[in-house]
Amino acid sequence: MVMAILIYLLFIVGLIWFSGLYNPGYVYVYTIPLFVITGFYLLIKRKEIVIPVWLLPLPFLSILPLLYKVESVQGAFDEYLVWCALFAFGTLLLQIKERAVQLPLLLLAINWTTVVGTYLVLLDVFSVPHFVLSLSKELSGLGERLGGFLQYPNAFASLLATVILFHLVYAVKESKKGWTISHLLLPLFSWPLFLLTESRGAWLVFMVVWLWSFYVISKENHTRYLVSSASVFLCGTIAYTLIVRNESATITWLPLVAMIGFAVILWWMEKKNVMKKLPSSLNIHLVPFSLTVGLIILISDLYWKGAFYRLLPISLQQRLLFNFDTFSERVLYWKDALAHWDEFSFTGLGGKAWRIFMYRIQSSPYLTSEVHNSYLDIWIEIGLIGLLFISILLIRTGWQLFKERSFSLPAFVFLLLHGFFEFTFSYPILLFYLLILGLCQEKVSLPKTKLVPLILAFVILVSGAWLSITFAKAESAFHRVESAVTKEEALAAVREAHETNPWQTQYVRFAVEHQLLSIEEQTAWLTKAISYERNHSWLLFHAAKAAEEKGKTEKAQILYQRSLETNRYENRNN
Repeated sequence: MVMAILIYLLFIVGLIWFSGLYNPGYVYVYTIPLFVITGFYLLIKRKEIVIPVWLLPLPFLSILPLLYKVESVQGAFDEYLVWCALFAFGTLLLQIKERAVQLPLLLLAINWTTVVGTYLVLLDVFSVPHFVLSLSKELSGLGERLGGFLQYPNAFASLLATVILFHLVYAVKESKKGWTISHLLLPLFSWPLFLLTESRGAWLVFMVVWLWSFYVISKENHTRYLVSSASVFLCGTIAYTLIVRNESATITWLPLVAMIGFAVILWWMEKKNVMKKLPSSLNIHLVPFSLTVGLIILISDLYWKGAFYRLLPISLQQRLLFNFDTFSERVLYWKDALAHWDEFSFTGLGGKAWRIFMYRIQSSPYLTSEVHNSYLDIWIEIGLIGLLFISILLIRTGWQLFKERSFSLPAFVFLLLHGFFEFTFSYPILLFYLLILGLCQEKVSLPKTKLVPLILAFVILVSGAWLSITFAKAESAFHRVESAVTKEEALAAVREAHETNPWQTQYVRFAVEHQLLSIEEQTAWLTKAISYERNHSWLLFHAAKAAEEKGKTEKAQILYQRSLETNRYENRNN
């Protein structure tokens, strides 16, 4: 129980500090106690030590590009920390006994905290930056999209979809294990939030996985599962309609009271065993096949703007228009990346490589700095070797969950499928969530830990802690620039940050932009930065300017040419 509480706290804190989009200093501060706690636990544990040996290769694969070619040394180290953190988190998870029983309770606590926290923010009880994103009507029917704790609507939609699928299936499949009503009510409160994200890709993948999830449940429970799901979808959509009636994502007490009323109805139905009295399905294919036909009819109605389409709130009508511009943009990213696959082939280009690599391969100016495909992103960062290794892990885990017909399988499959259209795995916290779902098995193969894997585990934890401490100190020094009064104070803060972490080129860019350095020192800093990010067009351009000012015309021309080659269009601002 103590370990479960510790993991719960680590996950909730990580939901904000380890999302990947907040202040990077928070990420380093978060990973320090994670590595220390895990290492300390392994040292003091007297019984047989269990570690996730299948995760051991990932940190080492992430820094393999440093030996060949890497786009960003800092990016490679940041990626290394992510996989180290996943290994540490997995080690703590394996210390929980009876995981098939305890992990659902852990997810219940985590998910209720996430959903309740989201409502509290939307009720203005407290604030979180970029929680609701204001967008144009072209990108949002409402004009606002819920980014949630991940600050990105599609990623938060991915999290909410897994919450809904996991608890809907668990409430029906594992109803004899207790907490049924709590599992059933959580999807009800999550559904309006899922709609507020306005993530069409997540909606579509959700519906496909939900239809398939009937095969995880016995045919005797198909009708019950259908009624439970339909009740959640209908009541949640009504609550969503009440929320957006003022054309805002801000929640008032009226929709909240309505949802509480719906919750009472569901509680009464569960207490009176209404759903358990429903007739069983005669055939395992009957309900999913009928729903598939219904889904086709629904999509046709939406396309032709029929009766059902006109019943929907205006915001949903706008968002459900068959506009494929965003998907076409993503296909362009994938096409350009795959056309240059030989550059990242086997070992990859290191963490955050796409944010540099994209500028020299773009066939037209890109609108975002993400490749929007988790598997392609993994391929670019840690190569084909890493992609194949991760794919084997995911397939093996999914197959084991399928053999057991595990209640976590639909949520697990959703994350895998949605990863084809989004950069889901760029969020470490979603990797944590995927790991929890994967371990919700009756039997998990846990080979006896030998000396070599244990030594590698401590190498990962110690090196991860050292890098996190170093990077956190550098970020702390750099943030003192905000309180600097004079140019000398700002330079002192930047110089300390740069000396602590010379791989972070952000410090160099800041110093150059604000003209804090002499021409000699600026040249030295830029030259060193280029050795860490050799294809960064901004660094190359300013290094060329510095060389030109020093009269080194030939060197300046070479650097100018390299800068042009690494940025095909003038759409780079970093």
